[in-house]
Amino acid sequence: MPTPSPRIVEPQQDRSHESTRRLLDAAAELVAERGYAEATVAEIGKRAGYSRGLVSARFGSKENLMWALVQRASDTWFPNLLDPPRRGSARDQLLALVRTIGEQVARDPQALRVLERLIFEASGELHERFVASQRRMESGFRVIFRRGIDDGSIRDDIDVEVEAALLVATLRGISYQWFLYPREVDLVRLHDALADQLADRLSPPRRARTTARARGSGR
Repeated sequence: MPTPSPRIVEPQQDRSHESTRRLLDAAAELVAERGYAEATVAEIGKRAGYSRGLVSARFGSKENLMWALVQRASDTWFPNLLDPPRRGSARDQLLALVRTIGEQVARDPQALRVLERLIFEASGELHERFVASQRRMESGFRVIFRRGIDDGSIRDDIDVEVEAALLVATLRGISYQWFLYPREVDLVRLHDALADQLADRLSPPRRARTTARARGSGR
């Protein structure tokens, strides 16, 4: 089988990716330092080394640029929530996802700070997008809970709607707690603890787990 040729990135495309990255980095820095209102299009362009016109040309509006920051903050885990891998049990996927979120926000605390500032300071301009995003999170967790009930890895007497809403609220609460006093909050430890609590609360009784394994093996 011939070796695939490496993908060739055209110089113009490469420059476009670089300028987009610099604009997003500049916007993140300004929001983290000064807040949403003072992170103007002009200031973002200036810090990135471009004109304000490039910001508008690339993103269309300040709101679109800020939403791109929100998406970048969750790009390592949000796709796995909406389209989780099919290997392993749904319960294990859920717990791994919670831990991954903790690792991501701990690895990039500036992104988390930007996200929290945008939630509170840009609620007017970005409100509908945040509402839609939260609903997608809850919907994604509901799907995983139902799959876990079906595959026997999650107890079948839980209220899926309530569990999904509580999980999203807890994840948001951990982020807000860190935002208020970051030096006292260990993000990874809290997300690991949340995963452990979920494992205890959601796991079916031992007899049910044994029966589910037997069904899966055809016995």
